[in-house]
Amino acid sequence: DLMIAGMTGSHAYRLSTVSLPKTPDTPEASASTSLEWQHAKVRGLTGEQLYDSLQTAAGLPAERADITRGSGRVRREFSSQFYVEQTTMAERSISQALTLMNGAHVQQMTTARGNPMLASIINSPFISPDDQIMTVFIAVLSRPPQDAELNVVKRHFETNTTANRESQLGNLFWALVNSPEFNTNH
Repeated sequence: DLMIAGMTGSHAYRLSTVSLPKTPDTPEASASTSLEWQHAKVRGLTGEQLYDSLQTAAGLPAERADITRGSGRVRREFSSQFYVEQTTMAERSISQALTLMNGAHVQQMTTARGNPMLASIINSPFISPDDQIMTVFIAVLSRPPQDAELNVVKRHFETNTTANRESQLGNLFWALVNSPEFNTNH
């Protein structure tokens, strides 16, 4: 626990993946050396990392053969399908993107039956709609929604009255796991 706290509290761990614009009045703009090294590089997740991240976001247990008794067949198949040769390239192939969007594994996770995290917030009447949205964001992206994101989601939920809350939150889960922010290590 102490080692994890030390790592996550370090300056290097908190580096941004986005370079801030340099203005003429900042010391960085006048420095002769580049400070680009201060920004973490965005890398694509390996198939194993993507599978484990999906499982974690959905509140499902790990399926790794080295820590569970299961065969790990689903994880191996998913990992081989999402193999990336160079993780420095944060791009997915067309078939990988389509599988992530339409594949049975992710589709199952958009329902309360296949996603314990969704089931727990849907079956908790004391959680407000805003807190439900925030919980999905935190589970998937490890951060709360920005104000603009929260407003867009709320507006969509309010205008899409034909869908029930489970469907709306499942669609939000689907949209977030298909976002570049979820699919990259930054």
